[in-house]
Amino acid sequence: MPGALVEASGTADPDSFLSAVADSAGRFVFRSVSPGTYDLVITLPGFEPDSLGFTVEGLKPVDLGTFRLEQYAAVPEYVVVVGRAPTYANGLQKQIYSVGEDVFSSSSSATEVLQNIPSVSVDIDNTVSLRNSADIGILIDGKSSALLRRNPKAVLDQMPADTISRIEIITNPSAKYRPDGGGGIINIILKENEGAGFTGLVGIDVGNEDRRNADLAANRTTDKFNLAAGYHYRTADGEVLFTDERIYRNPDLGITTGGQNETGNSRVDVQSHAVSCAAGFRPDEENAIELTGEYFVANSLHVGRSTIATVDPSTPAGPAAMEHRINDEQEEEWELGLAYERTFQEPEGRSLVAELGYSGYDESEDLDSQWTFGERTGTADNLIRKCGDQVSFLAEFVSPAGDDSEVEAGYSGSFLREDIRYDSGSYLSSRFRFQQDVHALYAVFGGVRGAFGLKSGLRLEEARITSHLKSPADSLNSYRYLKLFPSLHVSREFNSDQELSISYSKRLNRPDSDELNPYPEYSDPRNAEAGNPLLEPEQVHSLEMRHQMAVGATVLTNAVYYRHEYDAFTSIQTTSGDSLVITRPANLDTEDAWGFESSASGSPTGWWDLGITGDLFHTTIDAASIGYSRNRSTLSGNIKAHSRLRLGADTAVQLNAFYYFQSITPQGRRKPFFYLNAGLKHQLFDQRATVSLTVTDLFESYRIEQIVDSPELSQNTSIRRRVPVFYLGFTWRLDGTHEDRQFFEGEGLRK
Repeated sequence: MPGALVEASGTADPDSFLSAVADSAGRFVFRSVSPGTYDLVITLPGFEPDSLGFTVEGLKPVDLGTFRLEQYAAVPEYVVVVGRAPTYANGLQKQIYSVGEDVFSSSSSATEVLQNIPSVSVDIDNTVSLRNSADIGILIDGKSSALLRRNPKAVLDQMPADTISRIEIITNPSAKYRPDGGGGIINIILKENEGAGFTGLVGIDVGNEDRRNADLAANRTTDKFNLAAGYHYRTADGEVLFTDERIYRNPDLGITTGGQNETGNSRVDVQSHAVSCAAGFRPDEENAIELTGEYFVANSLHVGRSTIATVDPSTPAGPAAMEHRINDEQEEEWELGLAYERTFQEPEGRSLVAELGYSGYDESEDLDSQWTFGERTGTADNLIRKCGDQVSFLAEFVSPAGDDSEVEAGYSGSFLREDIRYDSGSYLSSRFRFQQDVHALYAVFGGVRGAFGLKSGLRLEEARITSHLKSPADSLNSYRYLKLFPSLHVSREFNSDQELSISYSKRLNRPDSDELNPYPEYSDPRNAEAGNPLLEPEQVHSLEMRHQMAVGATVLTNAVYYRHEYDAFTSIQTTSGDSLVITRPANLDTEDAWGFESSASGSPTGWWDLGITGDLFHTTIDAASIGYSRNRSTLSGNIKAHSRLRLGADTAVQLNAFYYFQSITPQGRRKPFFYLNAGLKHQLFDQRATVSLTVTDLFESYRIEQIVDSPELSQNTSIRRRVPVFYLGFTWRLDGTHEDRQFFEGEGLRK
């Protein structure tokens, strides 16, 4: 009987306490047992307890034989388990963060919750990175989403944190997963409806700068059918302040040719709607069919104003220029999915899954710029239209391979088409087409032998990528590759409180259509971004060793990792004309990073949870391929801490502090910064309702400063929020969906 709890205490010394949990084959072992006589008790919900006395003499092993548990004569209809899940837990190939205890989960989105997780960073424009790498894959319930592939920032900001059960960080994913994202995978696990009946959720949040959120979710479950639907609305009119100081040089003559100092603000008035639905049918215990659909639409109005002072070493300071920018952006995305699962009765654990998906998007931008300089005025208009669709297919077979072992094998394919058109008014117009076909076969073997765990896999992937600039000049670039992606995870459990794991994986980051399109996209007449049609895929070898142990009520986790990237992605800035700065992606020769990550979390008292994590990493960049003869290296990292106080059974207060050290780029560096978030959460009506108040950047200290220093350009930019972000939220749960009592009760489990 797996999961049975086995406990023994010394008859002469009650402090001699032993504990173990039966594994999947019903076995348990006590190690390093002192000589003496013990009383043993075995318990398992739904079964009568069993007991036995035994004696240990010297170093001689003792075989306690086989225990047979009898069911209770009267089995209860259900059992309520009350406990408090650990904030952090460790798995064979992942680290698990429990969202339920986070005060910010009541009125925040997935974006706000992600920034609290070790190894994960979220910058001011909601870009998510993992261990200093923004090249990551994001999954929902273990599945890739086309919506997240195209616009992850908008989708994560739309997802209510209250619908998330836990977040898994997979730094070295197995070969089962697509190798996209050299930094690893973030897997968001949503809450499930348990049992038959109707459940629902209604949530409303209001904040400063016209922030308003509304969430509706409903689920109806019977023995054979499951229907679920959700609607999420977001609106905000946030403002950021920025500065941009530039000095232009002539590297051939070694002189300064001029410069500009810009100060301004940018507002983003965004409204978005997301609708999701799912219908499941299970005709019997072996077969299940599910149809899912998602639709996302957003309108973003970006308005920016700035003052630009010209710096010319040969003439006195002239009048400042005034610039006004308006970007009206419309975005629409959709996704349909059909899945079939066959679960076999014999042998137990064998299953077959097939999934078919279709997704598409349609996006348009209308960017207008107006500026005045003394008596002169000017305008620029840039129209952008992007659209595309993708078909994907997955077939996977899972089967036991002996005792405590399992084999997974499958095929996945994705077929992407995109079309991008620019109409830049006085500039040339362009049209760019992108095509990407990927086929993959994979096999993964995993098993447990006593205290050892193993998971190894191999993925064979063929990709064909074509980027075609049709106008203003016809240019076709295509390449095909066939690559192997191995993975390996090994773990050793020394006792119930300590575990060591070692993992390796090879990953890949393919350039997308925007990164390959050479035609520049102007944000204003002074700034543009362009792709690089010769950009090669970034390839990553990642190695990690992780150790976790429990000391009383505190969980300590330490990890050492090394990541070697070749053809690594980076961004470089070059000047064109008098004042235009163009940002393009480029391949580094190599980028090597090693790091040390440490975290400690626990409860010093029954009403206080405390946690601190630190990530220290050293990065070395070889940028010879883009004209830099010397390697650049730096030591950087971050520290995160949270403190959560439970004030009675229904109230909790939380503080989250963040400090980020300086980091480098091929042409410069980013300065360090610090900020603090605070939250309050109170439950009402037998915990069916929750009221929360959260503040992001309490002391207005979140300020990102970037420095670029190249032979032709010196640039210092900064950006910060105008005011902290406040949210007041209310959530009501219908029938059985009230928040888990585990948040407030129980002694806490180590694993």
